[in-house]
Amino acid sequence: MSRGNKMLIIGIDKVKGAPHKDLSNARKGAEQVMSVLEAKYGFVNLGASPLLDEQATRQSIFQALDELVDASRLAKDPIAHNLVIYYAGHGDKLPKSKSGYWVCYDGLHDRSVRISFNDIIDMISE
Repeated sequence: MSRGNKMLIIGIDKVKGAPHKDLSNARKGAEQVMSVLEAKYGFVNLGASPLLDEQATRQSIFQALDELVDASRLAKDPIAHNLVIYYAGHGDKLPKSKSGYWVCYDGLHDRSVRISFNDIIDMISE
């Protein structure tokens, strides 16, 4: 492992209750990115990563982000660590606020279950 490189890989082709067609390459792309990061750059997954399809609920994504933040805090030299968060799946932005978000496996029809970009930035900036 090179310098404590950590990754969180998320790939969601299927969204629970989606009224539209499933994606066909989000999961596959996420798995390919993960393989390259592992083989060429020494990145390792923490905890449940990769989170693929039904594993990628709002709760599991936030738990994985918490693990990454905790691992970074506990590191002897946080500067020597690299972090990659890779998300492949549905996303959108709210028309009025123009705030973007990820659509989790369990969050297509319920905005409270989606993950906003601001939530992610706030978590990893702590």
